[in-house]
Amino acid sequence: ARVPNWYIWKSHPAVVIWGLIRVVFFFLFTMNYMGAFVDNDWYVYVVMLFFSISNGFISTVSMIHGTGDLVPNHEKDAAGTLMVFFLTLGLAAGVWFGYGLKLVVDAVN
Repeated sequence: ARVPNWYIWKSHPAVVIWGLIRVVFFFLFTMNYMGAFVDNDWYVYVVMLFFSISNGFISTVSMIHGTGDLVPNHEKDAAGTLMVFFLTLGLAAGVWFGYGLKLVVDAVN
């Protein structure tokens, strides 16, 4: 099935702007973990739900536009493979950063 055009942004700055706006979710989640906001698990679930949906959407749109007009046709396969590799590397780095952040927060408390 083809994704409707209104789902896919045609401009690369829109993807960058929405990607930067997602930084707010990181701070909302981290500050709640440290007890600054609501002491309720549902708050964390809702923040993580929106964070994960926006992360998946931005990642998908970035992968769709990734090779676009910047990469010659004979290099698009290699560029797609590199994008998937670095997406996976970024996810793994985020996991390890989360473990490190938890160790630091637990050591401070």
